[in-house]
Amino acid sequence: MRISITSSYGTRLTLGDRRALEKPIQFRYKENEDAPRELDSLQQALTAGDFFLKSARENRTLEAAADLPHKYTLEELDAVEKRLNETIEWLKTGMEAQKKLKKNEDPVLISAEMKARGVTLQNQVMKLLKRKNPKPVKKTTSSSTTATETKATGSATAAEETRTSGHTEL
Repeated sequence: MRISITSSYGTRLTLGDRRALEKPIQFRYKENEDAPRELDSLQQALTAGDFFLKSARENRTLEAAADLPHKYTLEELDAVEKRLNETIEWLKTGMEAQKKLKKNEDPVLISAEMKARGVTLQNQVMKLLKRKNPKPVKKTTSSSTTATETKATGSATAAEETRTSGHTEL
């Protein structure tokens, strides 16, 4: 027995037509499964980015008080803050629009876009976190520094002369 699929007009549907009808339904089903996981991941990235930004600004204040060089520039921190605020705003507007939709309508928040925004934010923060701390600038002060350097240099040359001559002086 052969099952014939026909349209509402009584014409027979081709395989391509049937797939075209199924594709939006499959897409919504896949999004319904994937979106919660990607939303959690995005919210974790937003939380981590916010925590990084707060701690980096606090550390910047402490570095300034201790007269140390800053690990992050203000422009870098502002760029992270801008990306964070843009993503939060996008998520808020998307969630509001998503709540208004019925189950049979295409979603506003797509899991691939949530993943892309979360990964972009994480990469931006990780790039800054992996940066090494800058070395503190040594300030040269009075003659005590030069005297210490001279003693160290003199001791090093004496030890090297002892090794090369083979004799130890007492």
